[in-house]
Amino acid sequence: MNDMKTFFTEHPISPYGIMVAAALLLWLALSLRFARVFRARRKPAVSLSGMLSLFALSLPVGLVFSRLLWCISNYHDYLMHPASIYRIWEGGLSLWGLILGFWLTVRLSCGRLSVSGARSLDAFSAGIILFIAIIRISEVFTGQGIGRIITYDFLVNPILSVRDSHGEARFAVYRLEAAYAVLLFVITLFRARKYARAKKAVWGDLWRFAIGGYAMAQITFESMREDDFMYFGFVRISQALAILILLIFAFYYVYRLKKARLLRGHALWMVPLTLAAAAFVIYEEFMVDAALNTEKEHLFMLIGSIFLFLPSVFSMNRLLKQKNSH
Repeated sequence: MNDMKTFFTEHPISPYGIMVAAALLLWLALSLRFARVFRARRKPAVSLSGMLSLFALSLPVGLVFSRLLWCISNYHDYLMHPASIYRIWEGGLSLWGLILGFWLTVRLSCGRLSVSGARSLDAFSAGIILFIAIIRISEVFTGQGIGRIITYDFLVNPILSVRDSHGEARFAVYRLEAAYAVLLFVITLFRARKYARAKKAVWGDLWRFAIGGYAMAQITFESMREDDFMYFGFVRISQALAILILLIFAFYYVYRLKKARLLRGHALWMVPLTLAAAAFVIYEEFMVDAALNTEKEHLFMLIGSIFLFLPSVFSMNRLLKQKNSH
């Protein structure tokens, strides 16, 4: 039902696949656009040919990482049927695997291409969030992205909820993720303009803001999902990676602030807040598993995730302000 025939082939093409392909093209086009903006502002930037080379090299590796992380998290299925590992057309990709593989390839290959990895990642930042928004809303074609049962009647509406085969209202998580990604995309665009106009921008911070902002909400969205994908034992892989990434970012900025001699005067609260927020988020995940109505626990989890990302945002703004004042 969700397949379409084209004039050029007799094989069915999934609407989801078409949306993913369109999202990749928009990601690339937007990245090239920001590369031009950085050049127009006389910022040291990569060449357009360098951006194309990085994208052409990093995307396939990212897809391999995406599949690899999926197979590892579902190893029990692929141990029984190892030939299924190569059947990527049957589904089974991890968005975090794509992001990590893409980032790693950019960092490792930028030297050989004589381009800046951090500046390239900044140019890719807004595009990857738009890509996420498109593929999340495209989950309507796959039947995935359906969440837990809604227990509060005021949350049952055509935007937040969908009906399952039994007629019960469940969270339309894919819509929520897509809406949040669009919001994050707009905010990232504004921050990109701010970085382009800054006298001494810290390259790489825009990428960390975009990925950290996505990780912040992903912690809660993954908890809201009802599927059994991407588990390792009882731990959701995507949630664990999101928390880990936010912790890495936070302590990376603790180091940056200490190096800039700003930690003692302005950010002593960062370390305890980061650790407390991470512990609170993990605690709330256990509360979700034990609760019948999970809406309150997910709200508290989202608040904890915001506080987990807050130290990084504070540090980015503080360091950018200091750079521009000199």
